[in-house]
Amino acid sequence: MINLIANIYSFCHRYLTGDRGVSSIEAAALFPVMALICIGTYDVGIAMMANQKSQRAAQMSGDLLARKNLVSTGDVTQAYDAARSALSPLPTDKLGIDIVSIRFDEADQPVVVWRQTFNMEPEDDDVVPDSYGLGYENEGVIGVVITYEYEPLFASVFVDTIKIREVAYLRGRKNPIIDVETSS
Repeated sequence: MINLIANIYSFCHRYLTGDRGVSSIEAAALFPVMALICIGTYDVGIAMMANQKSQRAAQMSGDLLARKNLVSTGDVTQAYDAARSALSPLPTDKLGIDIVSIRFDEADQPVVVWRQTFNMEPEDDDVVPDSYGLGYENEGVIGVVITYEYEPLFASVFVDTIKIREVAYLRGRKNPIIDVETSS
């Protein structure tokens, strides 16, 4: 009987003081945290890439229009297509673009010459007033607003859609004011 009690005591002592399997338990506890960090890093990286591509798309589409003296609706559509190409390989169904030609009047106040918007509502609240101070009378700029909604692939459980908005202002290369062709 004493031998049985000694064996039980010995077993319990080895069980409570042993360290076999501790690393397995630690790994099992840390794995979900490490997986979330890796997945979050991936989503943050793609979101940063989407932001950089949105900046490039705004500048590229505005530059394509700033090269011309007079733009057609086909030129504006090509600028939109260039913005969509600049976002590749990201999906472009949530891409919106607002292109505004702005001239400055005799009081150096910005006035809209023409505007074309694709896949979004026009940005009346910021683009034109924010161009104040970018030119003087009889000068102008092209304002391009890009909006993009990035939906995180993995982190959508924790983070909603990330809304990206970029604005670019460009001066005409050949003409101070970029006008649009009127159909006769």
